[in-house]
Amino acid sequence: MKKTLIRAPVFIVPIFFAFLGFSYKDFIYFGISLFSLLFSLIVIFPHFLSNRSLNIPTLNKLKITKNNKKTKDRNKFKLAQYLIIFLSSIAVYTLIFIIITIFGLSYTANKNIIFSYFTSQIGFLYNLKLISLVGILIFIFLTLVVLNQGFKRIKIDRLIRTAFVSIGINASTFILGLVLAFILIFVIGFAQLNFISLSSRIAPQITGITTDKKAIIEKLKSMKTAPPIIPLNPTKNLSVFINTDPNNNSFYLKSVLMNIPSFLILPFKMPNENFFMIKNSLVVKEINLAEIESISPYLGDLLVKDYFKSRFIKQYPEVKVIGRQEYLDYRIKEIDKELTEIDGYIQNIQDEISTYYGYISTAKNNIATLQGNIQSSISQKDSEYKNCISAGYFSYYLGQFFPYYSEGYCRGLGAKWDTYINQENALIATNNQNISYDQYQANLWQGYLKTFQSMRNLKENSKNDTPQELGIFEPDNQIKIAIDETSSNKVVDYFETLSHEYLHYSSYVNKEQTLLPFFEEGLTEYYARQVIKNDMHVDTHMGYPLFVSIIKEIIKKIPSSTIEDIYFKKDQSTLESVLNSTYGENFYKDYELYFEIISYMPPRDALSMANAIMLKVGGAPLSESDLYSSEDTSN
Repeated sequence: MKKTLIRAPVFIVPIFFAFLGFSYKDFIYFGISLFSLLFSLIVIFPHFLSNRSLNIPTLNKLKITKNNKKTKDRNKFKLAQYLIIFLSSIAVYTLIFIIITIFGLSYTANKNIIFSYFTSQIGFLYNLKLISLVGILIFIFLTLVVLNQGFKRIKIDRLIRTAFVSIGINASTFILGLVLAFILIFVIGFAQLNFISLSSRIAPQITGITTDKKAIIEKLKSMKTAPPIIPLNPTKNLSVFINTDPNNNSFYLKSVLMNIPSFLILPFKMPNENFFMIKNSLVVKEINLAEIESISPYLGDLLVKDYFKSRFIKQYPEVKVIGRQEYLDYRIKEIDKELTEIDGYIQNIQDEISTYYGYISTAKNNIATLQGNIQSSISQKDSEYKNCISAGYFSYYLGQFFPYYSEGYCRGLGAKWDTYINQENALIATNNQNISYDQYQANLWQGYLKTFQSMRNLKENSKNDTPQELGIFEPDNQIKIAIDETSSNKVVDYFETLSHEYLHYSSYVNKEQTLLPFFEEGLTEYYARQVIKNDMHVDTHMGYPLFVSIIKEIIKKIPSSTIEDIYFKKDQSTLESVLNSTYGENFYKDYELYFEIISYMPPRDALSMANAIMLKVGGAPLSESDLYSSEDTSN
């Protein structure tokens, strides 16, 4: 019974792998668990496979005489020596692999943690193959030295025999150490997280938490890079984040600590504050308007500066966090301003249409006058000819009429009328050409009129739509951000909006020097997404999805520094020049109208315009899914 109890710990291995199977829903772990369970049963209950138990003879059963007492002592010494070497080798290899796992292995996105662990270890050793080979050879040599008692008496046959033993011991302990390290890192992680949770109750200062708002602001002011921002999910234990750096892409953090179930960790004593700092990380439990407002200028500065490391970023605008209704009221006023502007465009277009139709009416009147002149000229020509040809006298004596003018002369009198008629016909042709041109222009402006009328309807209807972006930048230095939900689920959305508006603020030049709205908003949103990706390691798809899809394709062939210069200088002329030199001499002129009105178009028309641009720049066609925002996704 005692022997069975002593051997019972071997069940830890199958239980451990069964737990991994349930955690990762991966049958490979259940297979390993079953295999190790069978092996454990064979070790503990060998009679399962045989009618006779495998009894290892004890020393008491050996008949040892006084003559072989020295042999017995020597064998006992060798057995103890081999056991010490074997256990020492396991301990050394296990320690080495634990150190490599915690400090050396990088996280790889693989659902099977065992496969990821072993491939990562092999990859790590392979990358340091010279050091690894030398280290293993040193271990083999040290084992050989111990087995040969320091080479006091060198015998070739013994040296060869112990060399093979040394290689065998190192090979087996290498594998065992690799496996044991895998199990022990979970034990270490379990102990580390529970120690942190326990410290939060006994000695909170150990956790490195700062809750004082003034202290947090001073710390943010002094920081050179943005703090990792951690939205605290209520289902996650805060212990996982203590003393860990979210920017650290290590196997130990991402595959071990992050995957130890919360029910195995003692509850952490949570600070009451809605946000606090853990060393250099900012934890946000809930978005409180007044509290988040106080730190937003400093966080916005660090977030943007951390991405644009080599650029000057203006500091600390006035940030005001407002409620959704206040934002919607402001938005309606802004939409009314845009509607007034669109009405101005519509009136200008109608004036243009009226002008062209005036030209057409004038040309038609001219044609009618010219045609009247031609008819009159023809009548005058015929009348002069008849008068000329009939001029003469009749000889009574000869009985014959004698004309004063010849036939040729009379017909020649009509040449001046022919010239005049040709001139009038030429003027008619010119007026007809003018009518064709003016009618084309009138039709073109009629199309613009329909477009802007559709734009106006869409803009009017947008008062009731959910906005893509809950942020406002008011020159020169005020940012307003609307919050419609305060839970930690909206933390990423808030900081993405903050980054977007902070970029507007930092890149603002003046009211006259601006980019076309498509490029201003598209580039701003593109950079804001990159800022959040850089800090929070999350892909966001909430604002201006169609704009960003087009922008990402357009800037692929343009150096990033060039686009950044254009954005921060608001250099529209250089933007047009760069686009033309990259995608064709008249690219911007040909697609300028698309860039101007795409945001006002109905979804299908906007998608059609977007794909026309994508075709020109060599991008893949966009689909209807690219028209709409989607949920954020973590890497």
